[in-house]
Amino acid sequence: MILKAVIIVVSILVIILASFVVGGAIIVGQILENDPNIRNEIRQRLGAGEEFGQDLQEEALSSPGMEEGKVVSIVGNSGGNSYNPNPIQVKVGDTVTWINNDSSPHTATTTSSNDDTITFDSDILRRDETFSFTFGKEGEYLYFCTIHPSMVGTTVVLPS
Repeated sequence: MILKAVIIVVSILVIILASFVVGGAIIVGQILENDPNIRNEIRQRLGAGEEFGQDLQEEALSSPGMEEGKVVSIVGNSGGNSYNPNPIQVKVGDTVTWINNDSSPHTATTTSSNDDTITFDSDILRRDETFSFTFGKEGEYLYFCTIHPSMVGTTVVLPS
């Protein structure tokens, strides 16, 4: 009888401990995904540093049908460093393609342009998904991720 009680108590303690471990892992995962400072520190410790975004940009440029200089790689939730290159300069009539090279979903969305109209919204891009937009008017187009509003980018459209 005492043995059964000990087994039950130990089983309950193991379940509680396992719950804490799993819950802690989920919390740590969320922190790592959403805190750009921690993500950057991990990249630096892994030896990627600044080259991380450049490698993803080169990978994006090697994708078929994408012209060099007109591809923006989404590299993570790092504020102004989330899109690479940032800013990007193109000419009127050029098409820019955004590719999500991050494991988290992101968007490229602008809610206003020079004439205060909605200009583009990629909708949610999962890893390796792309969105393209052709700029028909010169100006400076600020965009952001609707999931992570601190992620910001700029496209400068020059006369053709």
